Amino acid sequence: MFFFEKPRYGVFAKPIFNLIVDEVTGNEMLLVTTHQVLHHQLRLSRILRFLNGVFEVYNIRSALRLIKKMGFAGGVEGALVVNFNYDYFFLPKAMRRQAVDFTILNDDFVAQARLFKGAHVKKSIDTMARKTKVNLAVSYPILKSIDRDNKAIFLPWADGEFKFLIKTEDERNKVLFWGHIDRRVDFELVRYIASSCPEFIFDFVGPVADSAKVISATLERDLENVVFSGVKDLSEININRYFCSIIPYKSGVADIEAVTASNKTFRILSYGLPLITYGMPSFIECPVVFKSASYADMVSNLKTVNLQIYDLQNELSQVVSQNTEEARYRFLMDAI
Repeated sequence: MFFFEKPRYGVFAKPIFNLIVDEVTGNEMLLVTTHQVLHHQLRLSRILRFLNGVFEVYNIRSALRLIKKMGFAGGVEGALVVNFNYDYFFLPKAMRRQAVDFTILNDDFVAQARLFKGAHVKKSIDTMARKTKVNLAVSYPILKSIDRDNKAIFLPWADGEFKFLIKTEDERNKVLFWGHIDRRVDFELVRYIASSCPEFIFDFVGPVADSAKVISATLERDLENVVFSGVKDLSEININRYFCSIIPYKSGVADIEAVTASNKTFRILSYGLPLITYGMPSFIECPVVFKSASYADMVSNLKTVNLQIYDLQNELSQVVSQNTEEARYRFLMDAI
C-alpha cells in the first residue's frame, strides 16, 4: 500500500519516504510526502490552480519513479487509487490514467472557505468529480455539493460487534457524553437538561479544552448530577448504568450542522446506547438516533429513551449490523 500524506511546501525539495511494516501480518505501507507551492485555499483562480497542478504532477511523478526504483513490484501501476482531496484534478494525469477510482470528501470545504463564498472551491469539487469514477461524501450536505450522478454517501462504521444491554440490579440512570469537551458543546443546554432531569446523572468523559474548563467546573459545582470524569476509552467505561449517549452541540454552527455521523457514532451504538442529539440537523436518520429541535425536545427524548432502552436493543443491533467494516468494504467492491 502506498499512502501519500499531506504535501509540504517547497520548490526544490525531494519526495520523502517512510516505510511502515505491520509486526503481526508483515504487510508494508509506504508513506510518501510530496510538495506543493500554494495552500488549497489560496488557489483562487484557474491560472493559480493550473500552475500548482503542473508543479504537483512533476513532484508526484518523481515520487512514482523513485518508488519503482526502490523495487516495489512495478510501482503503483494498476493500483486502486483513492483520493481525499477536493482539488486534485491533476491526479489522473500524474498517475497516467483517465480517472481516479474513488474521491472521498471528508470535510465541508465550501463552508470552510474564507473568500468569495467558496465559489473557487465549488469549481474545484466539480472538476475533481468529473475526473473520478465514484464520488463519496461523509455527510449529506457535502454530498449535495457534488453535482454528479456517480456519487454516494460513505459514513464511518462500527469497529466491533454489537453488545446487548442486559437488565441488572443497578439503576440505569446515567447519560454519557464521550468525546472532546470544547466550544462546540452547548453548556446552557447541559444546564437546562440537567436541571430538568435531576433523576439522571450526566457523565462527561473526555478531554476538556482550555476554553471549556471554567464553565465545566462551574456546572459540576452548581449541579450535583453533572460529572466530568476525565479521559477514558469507551471500552474502559462500565456501561451497566447508562441508558443513552448525547451530543449536545450548539445550533447554527456550519461545521457541526454538516455532520451526518462522527467517527464515534456507530461505535457508541454498538454498545447498546441510543444517541440523542441537538444542533445537528443533518445527522443520520435512523430509529435509534433521537434528534432534538429544542431544549424541551432534548428533555423529552431523554425520558422516552430511558423508558424504552431495552425495547430499542433489537433496532440498535440491526443498525450496527448494517454499518460494519465488512459492509463498507462490500460497498466499495460493488462500486468498483
